[in-house]
Amino acid sequence: MGGCREMRGWMALILFCGLLASSALAQDEAALGGSEFVGGADEVSDSDKVAQAQIGGAAEGVSVGSHFQLNTVGLGGLGAPLPAVPPIEENEANDIVFVQAKTSAFGTEIPAATWQEHRSPYFTWDVAGDIVNMGGYSFALNELPDEVVDTTAPSYQYPPDSLGEGQYTFTVHAQNTAGQWGTPGEFEIWVDTQVPVGDGASPKDVILGNTLPLIRASLSDSGSGIDVDSIRLRVNGSLAGADWDGSGISYQPLNPLGDGTVSLRLDASDLVGHAMPTMVWSFQIDGTPPTGDLVINERYAGDSSGDSLTNSAYVRLNLEFDDALSGVSGMRLWNDGGEEPEAWQATQVEILNWILRPLDGSRTVYVRFLDSVGNQSQVFSDSIELEIIAPDTYVTAGPAGVVNETSAHFLFSASVPGAVFKARLDNGSWSENWFSEQEIAYESLGPGNHYFAVKAARDVDDNGSIDLDEEDPTPAERTWTIGSMDPEALLRPEQPIQYYRMD
Repeated sequence: MGGCREMRGWMALILFCGLLASSALAQDEAALGGSEFVGGADEVSDSDKVAQAQIGGAAEGVSVGSHFQLNTVGLGGLGAPLPAVPPIEENEANDIVFVQAKTSAFGTEIPAATWQEHRSPYFTWDVAGDIVNMGGYSFALNELPDEVVDTTAPSYQYPPDSLGEGQYTFTVHAQNTAGQWGTPGEFEIWVDTQVPVGDGASPKDVILGNTLPLIRASLSDSGSGIDVDSIRLRVNGSLAGADWDGSGISYQPLNPLGDGTVSLRLDASDLVGHAMPTMVWSFQIDGTPPTGDLVINERYAGDSSGDSLTNSAYVRLNLEFDDALSGVSGMRLWNDGGEEPEAWQATQVEILNWILRPLDGSRTVYVRFLDSVGNQSQVFSDSIELEIIAPDTYVTAGPAGVVNETSAHFLFSASVPGAVFKARLDNGSWSENWFSEQEIAYESLGPGNHYFAVKAARDVDDNGSIDLDEEDPTPAERTWTIGSMDPEALLRPEQPIQYYRMD
């Protein structure tokens, strides 16, 4: 490069001296009284850049620049004519040997193949041959330049903000004055104009029962990429050490987060320094189980003890429950002697006619509550002393096992005198009315399994009607089968087997 610049300096000096010589020769010719210029040498054409002059004898041609010729003669007996500059050879070197980019002609250098944000680069280049023998240059971005001269200067400044985000290859090649195009030169320039993008924040706008949640967010940048050292995640205002996996961040607290709102803030920049808009989101933590209570036969609102004694297995349950954040979504109810059910049922503040375990003595009801994020409460319970006043019912006679008769006649009784009864057969309903007879008969029954139930009741309070707590909560039952004792016979189409649920 230094040699080329030095050569250009010498050529400029030769041009300047030639012009001075032309002026001096013109003055000498006028003083000598009319020596003639050869070939119209008294004119200088800007179009073909040719000047001619003569001092004394015959003119000699000197080629200067691309089309500039200065015709001189021996300078007043100073010796032989100046030697002519040889014409351009066909193999004159015109290969691009160096390309660089800067922010402007006097700006800072832009590194090659490195992400940066300047969008109007200034390109300069150099050739292997003599610059004065270059006819012009053609250049292009991300394609081979055509063979049409774009500029005669060895540089080009792109207009302001003309390059969008992306990777570009600037290619330039040179044409000499003989019309030859040389080997092109290249410069790879990477432009990053976009800020990073944050997305996919989770958890977000939810209530969690997990006090050690996994926090995530996606980060991307279409240009230079995320500067990992710039990532800053803050949880409730405190800086948290988030992990980077190449596409986003993740963070799981080591210590449980407290109940309430968890606020998050995420900042990041790309490798050029573009900062993304701050991501802000939140969620809530509910790590506290629901609270609650249960009262059997509450006597008045707020009564926490309820009745201590009942004569009916049918009782009223009053329930209280609360959850400060997510709310109570379900409950489980069961009696003493039973197991806690697996299924959750809808919450109720009052349940009428809950059937206690129908045995005299202390009876207990249990409840557990579930909130909307899965926290389960402790078990709450209440007990009451049960002294059943409803009569017990007994089946004293009737078919049992496998029989051939298609009719059935049942006898039954109650544990107290004056009782009335209701009965039902198979999947039918209970008798519409109470009756005092202690027997019932059924005719023309089909083959297969059958089910009979009967319950007694007594008007204890003598109000003229049977109340629910005056009914036997455990009806007496009997099952039997009509048909052959041969199992295969029972499966024949003419003797279908029916199955009935026992209450």
